[in-house]
Amino acid sequence: MYQLLTEAKNGKEEAIEELIGKFNPLIISSIRRYNNRIYLLDDLVQEGREEIIRAIGDYDMEKGVHFPAFLQSRLKYFYMNKERKDRNMEVQTEDIDTMAELIPFDSNIQEDFEKKLVIAHLMNEIDKLPPVERRIIYLYYFHNYRYDKIADLLGIKTQSVINGKHRAIKKLRKEILL
Repeated sequence: MYQLLTEAKNGKEEAIEELIGKFNPLIISSIRRYNNRIYLLDDLVQEGREEIIRAIGDYDMEKGVHFPAFLQSRLKYFYMNKERKDRNMEVQTEDIDTMAELIPFDSNIQEDFEKKLVIAHLMNEIDKLPPVERRIIYLYYFHNYRYDKIADLLGIKTQSVINGKHRAIKKLRKEILL
């Protein structure tokens, strides 16, 4: 590990890639533990890899801290801070615009505004769902994942995904139609 880390700190790409590969399971477990936005899994994994590269550069071998412990702590706080920042942003404008693009509409400004308000309300209600139901909704509707793929990602049965989606839709309809 020491030799590999030294090579990575010296900029050797193969060593950096090997370290990233070795710590990929740590990235996944950190995401699951410290960040609830599983629908962003691909992005979060990529950002975790980038954080490993930054951590390699910041790591000081002379302090006597083992690199895996240093990296685990680094990823923990990285994902916790990211989750906190994401939570502070109730509804992202990009999400509203993306949803608005999915709804066919004419060029009437008032109608566009009203549709964006409805979408913003929908996004707020989705964020209020229990974590598993929220993840199912995002993965199914925003990422077009099949039930079996969602079940694999969340570690639950396919029927649980189907039931969770139906429960979430029922809750959303109830809240939106009030």
